[in-house]
Amino acid sequence: MEDRRAQPRMLCADLVRIHFRDKLGRQRTKVANLEDISLGGVCLQLDDPLPKETPLRIAHPNGEFRGRVRYCIYREIGYFIGVEFEPGCKWSRRQYVPEHILDLRHLVSRSVKRAARQVAEDVGLVRGVRNPFKSIVVRSIETIYAIDEALRILSAYDPAGPPSVPVYPQSGIGFGASEAPRGLLYHRYRIDNEGTILDAKIVPPTAQNQPTIEDDVRKFVTKFMELPREQLTWKCEQAVRNYDPCISCATHFVKLEIDE
Repeated sequence: MEDRRAQPRMLCADLVRIHFRDKLGRQRTKVANLEDISLGGVCLQLDDPLPKETPLRIAHPNGEFRGRVRYCIYREIGYFIGVEFEPGCKWSRRQYVPEHILDLRHLVSRSVKRAARQVAEDVGLVRGVRNPFKSIVVRSIETIYAIDEALRILSAYDPAGPPSVPVYPQSGIGFGASEAPRGLLYHRYRIDNEGTILDAKIVPPTAQNQPTIEDDVRKFVTKFMELPREQLTWKCEQAVRNYDPCISCATHFVKLEIDE
């Protein structure tokens, strides 16, 4: 994938509407997964491709971004589309904060989460992390943060009101995205008037992690070919677990073969 954005990227998990014209000049609107965002652009995930240089608008609750498609690459779960913002169009947190944006500096700087902040300071992660081999440490800090947040929610719990509301089936399409330690879980369903699911699409984090895992392992092996085979295999297994521990726990994922 082409990767020419010089600004730091923030991983996120949000759904946005994009507006563009197709090859016949017809106005089109689609819902896209917002994968990451930076000062000068975004990465979107769509079911269908978009030609390079396609101008588009990305709508968010407080306005919109305007830009052009710079790359469109297919991976196992869909098309990843890089968008460069137009000159004069830049992202800022004051304007729009995507859902589930991952910024360790923000996570550990909130004074109400002193335990997570203290642990981050103790292990030297306050300024952020770009090394995937430290992802387990970051997840540990997120776990401490989650426990603090759970305790806060429980202490403020108000049982007033019914625990559920009646639901009446009707035809339509529903979709959503949720964040887990391994990444974004995206799901979409189409139902009829009787509530029967006619179509379902579920994209788990594992499917999204796979291309990046393969790319990282390929680069890692090339760089450390001089290591003994057992040590190199062990390091490759670590690289897999950095992104997705479920893969390496459930199967023997790495089978290293070296042609000399």
